[in-house]
Amino acid sequence: MEDDDNESPSERQIVVGICAMMKKSKSKPMTQILERLCKFDYIDVVIFPEEVILEESVEKWPLCDCLISFHSKGKV
Repeated sequence: MEDDDNESPSERQIVVGICAMMKKSKSKPMTQILERLCKFDYIDVVIFPEEVILEESVEKWPLCDCLISFHSKGKV
């Protein structure tokens, strides 16, 4: 077995990706959620820049263990 398999959940960093437009990412409800997540030492939060979401292929997006994504039917 590799050493990574022996790590307990509290020792392993979990990367949470936020895939949303900046308006949603910086909203008060999202800010409150992110503040709570960041209290855990083993959670890293990565907010995807709008340029990445709109212009890059998914294969080039930052790697993460968990993805929080929002869809909007708003005007383009």
